Amino acid sequence: MPTNLGDLLGNYYRLKSKGIEPVRTINHGPTISFYYRDPENVMLELQVDNFATHEESNAFFHSQGFAENPIGVLVEPDDLRTAWESGVPWEDIRRRPPLPAGVMPVDMQKERKIPKFA
Repeated sequence: MPTNLGDLLGNYYRLKSKGIEPVRTINHGPTISFYYRDPENVMLELQVDNFATHEESNAFFHSQGFAENPIGVLVEPDDLRTAWESGVPWEDIRRRPPLPAGVMPVDMQKERKIPKFA
């Protein structure tokens, strides 16, 4: 498992260079997760923890933000990379953004259409 966002993004760009892209990239709150499907349609999740302690994660699960959106918010890897490489503090990057206007939490479960493996 990646130990920090740099590792997660490094894996993302390494796989992308081989034509392997995630079907969903999402900030759940406690984690930033990239989901992939293998040729047999098995889901694989690569993630990085957003909180340093179990207590912080547990507090998130008891927050109003989790009650309103237990799924998370889709994120763009290129935006994360720009923030990471430009020195934006981890505390700011890891903070789950609000849902876009007019979007419901269930909309965050949609998968990108990725070309099938050869």
